[in-house]
Amino acid sequence: MTVEHFGNNSKANSTTPCTTIQSEWESNPDIERCNRYDWVLIVIAAFYMLISNLLLVNLVIALFSFRFRRVQENSGKLWRYLRYEVIMDYRTIIPAPLNLIIRPIMLCMSINRKLKRCRHGNDNTNQENDKKKKDERKKKIKKINTLQSVHAVNCVLEI
Repeated sequence: MTVEHFGNNSKANSTTPCTTIQSEWESNPDIERCNRYDWVLIVIAAFYMLISNLLLVNLVIALFSFRFRRVQENSGKLWRYLRYEVIMDYRTIIPAPLNLIIRPIMLCMSINRKLKRCRHGNDNTNQENDKKKKDERKKKIKKINTLQSVHAVNCVLEI
């Protein structure tokens, strides 16, 4: 009985004689039968390996293209959300050297507005209504920001 390991025949390196003549190895137990290898077997194995490798490469390409398509579909949603977030967070920013000129002007304008309110009277009902409206706006903005962050997480998790 011969033992093969990774395609190597352990008896191939042995010193025992072998023959391909059937009558000799049947009559004499010391002489073993020589293994015959057919070239067709090698061709079939090579063809099988070639086909299986091609199929596996095609499978990998199909999986990557499917994943790429999914990422492309969701990236549009994510890009739109992030763009919306940038637009909502946009505010005019004054560069450093110019803010020394503009900030005092803005401070004067704000003081002027507060003085005008004081001159027209301290109407508590108007102030309370303004405060309620501001609180409602803050709540709505907070709710929108919460929904936006939840939506962004969902978009990212879908990818």
